[in-house]
Amino acid sequence: MKKYTRIIALIALLLPVSTFAQSTDVAVPEFKNKVMYVKKDNTLIDLDNTDLQTEMKAKLTGAGALNIKASGPASSVKRVGSPENKFIVKIDGDTDPESAVELFKFDADKKNRKITVAGYRMGSAIDVTLPKQKITFTKVQPGVWMISPVQQLEAGEYVFIINRPNIDYASASSPKNIKGFCFYVAAD
Repeated sequence: MKKYTRIIALIALLLPVSTFAQSTDVAVPEFKNKVMYVKKDNTLIDLDNTDLQTEMKAKLTGAGALNIKASGPASSVKRVGSPENKFIVKIDGDTDPESAVELFKFDADKKNRKITVAGYRMGSAIDVTLPKQKITFTKVQPGVWMISPVQQLEAGEYVFIINRPNIDYASASSPKNIKGFCFYVAAD
C-alpha cells in the first residue's frame, strides 16, 4: 500500500497543480461566449438567448437615456437566484472573466426589459449606476469559468452579457445588436 501511495505522491509532484483543479465532471459549453445553467447533476441547460438592442429615449424636457433593451417582456427561464446556482461560460483562454462577463438586473415592466447605461439632462451627461450584480468565478479549465452570484438575487429579470460594447451618445444613432442570456427570479 505504501508503494502505491508513494507513486501517487510522485505523480502529483510531476504534474502541474492546475491539472487537479481542472478535473471536473461538469460538461463544457460547445460554443464560446454562451452562458449556460449547470444543473445539480452537472448537465447544462440553455438560458434564454435574447437579442438586445441599444435605444436612445429623449424627452421634451431636454433629458434622456441610453438603454440596452431586451426583446419581449419576460424570460421563460426561471432560476432561484441563490449563490448555490452555478452557471458556466467558455471565453477566450487569456481573457479575464471579470472584465468579459457581467450580470445585470433589468428594469422591467409589463412590456419592456431594459438597462439604462447612460443619461443626460440639458445636453450634459449625468451619472448612471449600472444594475450590475456581483458574481464569482471559478476556473474549470483554460477559458472555461463557473459563475455564481455572490448573494441571493432579488426577484426580477436578469441578463448575462459577454463583452458588452462601450455605448455612448455618439454611437447611439446606429443601434447595436448584443446577445444576452436571460433568466428570471420569482418572488417568494
